[in-house]
Amino acid sequence: MVIKERFKTPIYFKMYEVRLKDLNSINLVKGYDIWPHYQKGMDKDIINYYKNYKIKVISIPEDSGLYVTEKSIEVIGLSSVFILAEDKKEIKPKGKII
Repeated sequence: MVIKERFKTPIYFKMYEVRLKDLNSINLVKGYDIWPHYQKGMDKDIINYYKNYKIKVISIPEDSGLYVTEKSIEVIGLSSVFILAEDKKEIKPKGKII
């Protein structure tokens, strides 16, 4: 989870939250937040998370991942990932987020 912008954990994972004062991270995913272990029924929680923190969320299912370089973020694996903010955008495997 250190690749995302901040260590703020999704509401879904609140039980793992620690009491850090500085929540900045190394931000390899260029301003997005990550929601791992994504399943279709989680959209409402993720959109609420976006509304609370104003950070777009890349939702990654178990059988997918991200290949991150300095210039791009590419979807790898078997399934699409989704960017959730005010709407939902599907990025298929081998597709680029940036």
